[in-house]
Amino acid sequence: MNPLLQVTKVDVIERQTFSGETFADRYILSAIEAYDIEGSLKRRAQGFVQALTPLWRLYSKESYMPVFQSFIDMEIGLEAVSPGHSAHVNHVIQEFVFGYNILVNCTALRATYAYEDGRRDPESEFGKLFFAWMAASLFHDVGYDVEHAPEEEAFRKKKNVFWEFMSDRALTANSLAFALGGPGDRLAESYILADICRIPGAPAISYADFQQMFLRAVPGMPGWMRYDHGVISALKYLVELEKLEHARGGGYLDWQPNRDAVMAMALHNFRYKKYGLCLSMINPRTLVAYLLIVSDEVQEWDRARLDADAELPEEVSLGRNARRNTDLAGIAFRDRRAFLVVDHRLKDPSLRKAFEGYLDEKIALQKKHYPVRVLFPELRRRLREEMLKVAVSSATSVVPVMGAALRGLEGLVPLVEVTTDLIKRLKLSKARLAKLNEIAQTETAKHLLRPAEPEPMYEVCVDHRIEGEPYLTVVFPL
Repeated sequence: MNPLLQVTKVDVIERQTFSGETFADRYILSAIEAYDIEGSLKRRAQGFVQALTPLWRLYSKESYMPVFQSFIDMEIGLEAVSPGHSAHVNHVIQEFVFGYNILVNCTALRATYAYEDGRRDPESEFGKLFFAWMAASLFHDVGYDVEHAPEEEAFRKKKNVFWEFMSDRALTANSLAFALGGPGDRLAESYILADICRIPGAPAISYADFQQMFLRAVPGMPGWMRYDHGVISALKYLVELEKLEHARGGGYLDWQPNRDAVMAMALHNFRYKKYGLCLSMINPRTLVAYLLIVSDEVQEWDRARLDADAELPEEVSLGRNARRNTDLAGIAFRDRRAFLVVDHRLKDPSLRKAFEGYLDEKIALQKKHYPVRVLFPELRRRLREEMLKVAVSSATSVVPVMGAALRGLEGLVPLVEVTTDLIKRLKLSKARLAKLNEIAQTETAKHLLRPAEPEPMYEVCVDHRIEGEPYLTVVFPL
């Protein structure tokens, strides 16, 4: 079993054993067991979401299950028509489980949302936060089918060329657009854009500017535009809410957890947009969006991350496309921090240097876009006063609970922040020192995420390894 699912399974059992379970625990445990038993990705995902149906029913939104089933079918189909695309079904499930662990472990969130008083009540403040997270995490990538419509169109053209002795399949003459008279523009402007503009400090954005923000031209396909899957995912969710509103009465479109989930879906890909926004964990309206962005960035095991690498320079593309496995070797959640060991294993050892260059560039981009700290494994145990205390001894209290999930954490070494002073004292190759220096001097240019002050309410520490060897650790503050 994946270590993340192992952690959640054991953690749920522990809470139930000590009568501290949430209303969601037994359903999540059933979903994990269903996901672990079934064979194919499709069947496992179907088993997982089916087991969660009672949770959606608690909120009168069980009609969303067929939507997720269709998402499973479309995502798996996209692998055939879109080069480089890998189905996001496993990703969204992993992301839901990851964020749930933070919600039930973070001391600050538990206090703010009255966890102890509300953990058994779906309508409590904690229950509403949980629902917003469940909806945002599981549905934020539904829109990929629309984003990849140009590739689907090219695939149909390819079929027509291949089957030259058959009549042509119908082709779409123009780019996809919102249906005339449909709810697309109305819901996008009245809900998504309206809520974005209410974020403190948000710039005044017209709907025309907003349209340009989630549309971009498709090279080689004149007249075709590509939609941002985050906005499309949010719109699909709103359309389904509107159906429920008409069928059952009010209370769906304007229910705050739904609006928080919608905004999180729309903004989770905002890293690459030109407009400046500032999301905070302190602001209850942007908390889910903040958590979704961090979880989306962190969850890179068991999937390809080509989408996040769009801005990497051409010379490191070899590393990006190198055949490799990215495994979650170990994970532990505590009250202030989560520790993850992500191990990159290359199938071709000769690509090690190229991959290191790719990873350095990726981490530099993360530091440019997010307020992260980058830590270096100080193997010689110097600068002891600067070391982040993440030795395995500090996690002994969770060893009996996590069991096998702590494998990989045993090799944690003291870490120090990558700074120019540190670089001067390290005996490394010139090339490696140059890359570390680039990372150290990279300033956060965007302020999309603003951690809690004076100290973050939580930290997610991602220990990157290559072939099991510590490389760099990235710390995401919440």
